[in-house]
Amino acid sequence: MKWQPASFIPLGFEMNRAMFKDQERQLKPLLDQYEKEEFDRSIAYAMEYNSSLKINVWSDGYKETILYKKSISIPCISPRNIDK
Repeated sequence: MKWQPASFIPLGFEMNRAMFKDQERQLKPLLDQYEKEEFDRSIAYAMEYNSSLKINVWSDGYKETILYKKSISIPCISPRNIDK
């Protein structure tokens, strides 16, 4: 069995991946009153003006980015739909 000693390599890669992922963990951010108000303002603005919104969410030590795109669908108007 010539290649048997190299069988540990996939396990080593998996362990390295887990180690590097743990290094990316962050503490839960503490938001002050101003940051909370700014967060609320940006959500209200996006809702009022139908714009997209990018939110970074902390989840179990990692940041996740959520992109909310609000699209407005305008119905197609054909001459047959217009009452004369």
